[in-house]
Amino acid sequence: MIDRGDIGKLAKKGDVQALEMLSTQGKWEECLEIASNHSEESLNTYLMRFSKQFLQQGQFKETARVVTKYGCPAI
Repeated sequence: MIDRGDIGKLAKKGDVQALEMLSTQGKWEECLEIASNHSEESLNTYLMRFSKQFLQQGQFKETARVVTKYGCPAI
């Protein structure tokens, strides 16, 4: 699946490493959507990584939009 570029499909099947690949590639919308269907812990992990990266880049509105969409993690 990875060779064919089907990382999203792999992640949907429960492969957490696929979520890591999506985040590394900057495919945050897909990563966060899939993580939200896995577990709260998984979503919080990737939402925090997303927020850190985007806040460091000064993308405050995008960070606020995504955190509002998925909810702010308690941590």
